[in-house]
Amino acid sequence: MALTQPINMRQIAQLARLELTAEEDLAFTEQIDQVLRYMDVLGELKLEGVEPLFQPHDLPTAFRVDVAHPFGVDSNGQPKTLASAPDVQDSGFKVPQIV
Repeated sequence: MALTQPINMRQIAQLARLELTAEEDLAFTEQIDQVLRYMDVLGELKLEGVEPLFQPHDLPTAFRVDVAHPFGVDSNGQPKTLASAPDVQDSGFKVPQIV
């Protein structure tokens, strides 16, 4: 999958709403060209039978078991988290209606 057209960095910059100097235009054109040529090299790799990886190292998952813990309650049986609420309704935080 070789490049069929030369890269038009001015058009890319216009689409991205960027203002480039002539030096930046030349530098970015060369850099994008190198990236696309490397993509061609990667496209030529023989990967039949290779399992996809999500990460290159066999690491244990960083996720923990999700365990629910009850909130403490005050002397009235209300959750302590409601103590700092400006307004409470039905044992929950009362918030302004959005709809």
